[in-house]
Amino acid sequence: MEDTILINSNIYENYKTPHNITFHNEENKEVGRLEFGGKGMFFTGNADESAKIFFEYLETMFGNYIKELIKEDYK
Repeated sequence: MEDTILINSNIYENYKTPHNITFHNEENKEVGRLEFGGKGMFFTGNADESAKIFFEYLETMFGNYIKELIKEDYK
């Protein structure tokens, strides 16, 4: 893990139980963690590699839908 970033300290105070999203590379090594609950939202790890993994996930989930929207010119 490289750095920790506090994203926002007051909108997550209602989450009593800590929650997190972890990002793993192709070797199944954790490269980033997004934690929220109680004291704020924090990101720890390699932001560039985590973002790449997150956007690859989004592309697999929504890629075909976005391509259809583009094909239909957002009609």
